Amino acid sequence: MADTMRISLSFANDLNANGFDFFVSVPCSFLKNLLLVLDKEEKLIYANREDEALGMACGAYLAGRKPVVLVQTSGFLQLLNGLHSLNMIYGIPVLLIVSWRGFNGNDSIEHKVTGKNFLKILRASKINYFVLNKRNYLNACGEANKFLQRNKQPFVLVVKKGVFGE
Repeated sequence: MADTMRISLSFANDLNANGFDFFVSVPCSFLKNLLLVLDKEEKLIYANREDEALGMACGAYLAGRKPVVLVQTSGFLQLLNGLHSLNMIYGIPVLLIVSWRGFNGNDSIEHKVTGKNFLKILRASKINYFVLNKRNYLNACGEANKFLQRNKQPFVLVVKKGVFGE
């Protein structure tokens, strides 16, 4: 079994163990194997746009679910206004798993500007985050879950290339 598939299965189990039960995504190849696992478990909904995914996640939270939104960095910018004007004001916690496209400039040209500045964008937006890699992914869901429950604010798990896919 490929390393990224093993990590994806383990991470999905950790998400489930921490009660996350509603997953919505605009797909990204960096998240490929995690999306395959969630899709096989019939837990994944695909959205057309990132702001649509966030809206579905907020509705799921209000209906008693624990939502996760999976997008890439450029798509994250599409939902930033929703995070500021809905989630952060009204205390709607959502876990976001964001693939870090353009990290270190190693990606398609359209990802380079956002990738280079992504952590600065999160800090300026007052959004807490944790950067995942192949060595530190094991306890990330539990820590994110604690933050979400305690603060009622969004939390971002930033995923580097090669953790869940390409």
